[in-house]
Amino acid sequence: MQVELLKRGLVADVLTFQALRAAKKSTATSHQLLVIRDFLRRTIAFLGNLESVMTKEFLYYLVEHAPTDSQSNAAAGEDVISVTTKLVDMYQGVLTRAAKRGNAAVVIDLVNRYAASYTIEESLVGGRPSLLLIDSIVREGNVADFPSEVVQAIRSLYTQMLVASKKHISLSSSGASDVPVDLEMLDTWSHAQTLTRWLKEKEEEVPLLGRPLSQRLLSWAGDKRHAMTLAPVVLSILLGEVQAAPSVERAERLQYVVVMFLSLVRTYGRDVTFLESRVGSACRTFSVEDFGVLLELLYEGLPLGSGLSAHDIASLIRFSAIVLHDAPESTSKICQSFTTRCLNLFADDERFVSQPDLRREVVEFIVRQCNDRPASLRTADLSSLWSLLRTLLAGSSTHEQSTDTATFHGAINILSALVRLRRDLVLNTLPHLGFVLRQLVSCLRSLRPQLGGKQRRLVLDTLPRWLAPAHALGAPESRALARLLTTLTVKTMVRGHDAAQKPEALVRPFSKHAAYVLTAYVDAVGDPLCFVPGPVRKELQPGLFALCDMLGEHNRDAMMVAALDASGKATMKTLWKEYEKQRYVGKG
Repeated sequence: MQVELLKRGLVADVLTFQALRAAKKSTATSHQLLVIRDFLRRTIAFLGNLESVMTKEFLYYLVEHAPTDSQSNAAAGEDVISVTTKLVDMYQGVLTRAAKRGNAAVVIDLVNRYAASYTIEESLVGGRPSLLLIDSIVREGNVADFPSEVVQAIRSLYTQMLVASKKHISLSSSGASDVPVDLEMLDTWSHAQTLTRWLKEKEEEVPLLGRPLSQRLLSWAGDKRHAMTLAPVVLSILLGEVQAAPSVERAERLQYVVVMFLSLVRTYGRDVTFLESRVGSACRTFSVEDFGVLLELLYEGLPLGSGLSAHDIASLIRFSAIVLHDAPESTSKICQSFTTRCLNLFADDERFVSQPDLRREVVEFIVRQCNDRPASLRTADLSSLWSLLRTLLAGSSTHEQSTDTATFHGAINILSALVRLRRDLVLNTLPHLGFVLRQLVSCLRSLRPQLGGKQRRLVLDTLPRWLAPAHALGAPESRALARLLTTLTVKTMVRGHDAAQKPEALVRPFSKHAAYVLTAYVDAVGDPLCFVPGPVRKELQPGLFALCDMLGEHNRDAMMVAALDASGKATMKTLWKEYEKQRYVGKG
């Protein structure tokens, strides 16, 4: 059914685009094209197997027939171009992976088309799609990973890109005012230099455009949106010039790159997602020595006593997460050592948790490491991780004005990644896991109205700093916690370095600790100064039922006798009755 809808969407896209070309002004049609292509993008991402549902002819159609400003208004046109770019990037990524497996005919044809387009002025075929293809190729592996025919075609594309970009760049450019700011030309130049390093071509003497462009970008007085599109290209050029520089100059150039990144964040705000892909592409071609120097520079700036502001340190943490995500080959030990030192630093200084800007980046850094590089985590790292999580969820005498739900979801994502991907590490620290789960359950409480000052203070001191009493956590957070609790029952494979493994779950080992998490829920429901809203309890039920399943009747009875008062026993009996209703007993 989904494949049939996708095929109809491909036909609808072509028909709508033809209607768009025929009409001089048709805003509604532009919106329709946007909806159709976004549907195609989402559906293809869901189905996964692009080769079976999408033809190379449709890719060529997308590349060669991009909507122009005359066919749509500015806002709709930008959205259509953005969605079309994502669609082309998805398909070219799959073609690149297919080329590594030996199915290279389509990629070779596509690369030859792009190479030919750079010899034609005002060509509609090259441009952004060809640069996206280069990003995919660099991201997927080295020259040795691709057939020789593909590498030969890429060399031809590289030659044409170099010739086309050099036409617009004067080798005598020395001042900032002489450097051109043509985005397409600079982007082509940057990707040509990336291919130089990827193909291991002999480095030629090239103009150093990075610093003059940086000066113009930081003093930009024109359209801010144009400057934001130029910023990733400039940063990529700077990173490329680091690798082309003599060895004695590289450390100083890397310092300049780090300073430039901090300046861009100060100028254009904390959302630097538009920089990530270009920084990642450049870092993948770094040598092991240069990458180690870069990480050392970043770590030197992370301590709060290093002289940088908290805002700049938060930006350095973000930069560190980006470069670790796209680390070059043979740098696993360097990345592992850097991650361990960062975790120890964050755990030793409570300000990394208490200050909102730092906390947000620290949590995101750990989430990315646990999900992207789970094999790099070691047993020694778990002590820092548990310390950070416990501090993150501990009670505080001061609270922020608004609740930071991202922190709650970040803690859950960290635990979920550990349970799913590094069960072997969690097995040795199950009491810590149980304690943190208790803290997460306690965070779902809401204050009862009309409490006195002393009563209110008694409750607030048990809530974490980032949880504002006026904005309690709701059903979405409860649902996320329930999903984490049910993950404990799922059999998973360990993403470590040991080859011999089998899928297992934490049901049996964690059954000894399930009672402590359930008592946290019972205490929250029975607290006379707090309450757990109905929607929160309803969303949490699947997770509580998973804990009941682990607990068993014998442990339940022991828990009710030893740990619960009369009110708690009543709450537990009600929960167990609901659990019994939904439990499958093998009768149909």
